[in-house]
Amino acid sequence: MAAKTVNALDSCKQCIDLRKSFILQGGAGSGKTESLKELLLYIKQTHPDARVICITHTNAAVDEIISRVGDR
Repeated sequence: MAAKTVNALDSCKQCIDLRKSFILQGGAGSGKTESLKELLLYIKQTHPDARVICITHTNAAVDEIISRVGDR
């Protein structure tokens, strides 16, 4: 029997659905911002009243997130 593979986005979505905190971490160019965008859209669709906190290391990261997702 084959083992079920769970990718990082699915693991994060499970945390969201279970209302558990998680850290999205990776090296430069690894797709963190794109993954964050996907997760924020998932939250908007599945938990529209949820509130989200994103902590970044730079204002450039904030600007990039806002440019891809918006500030709401």
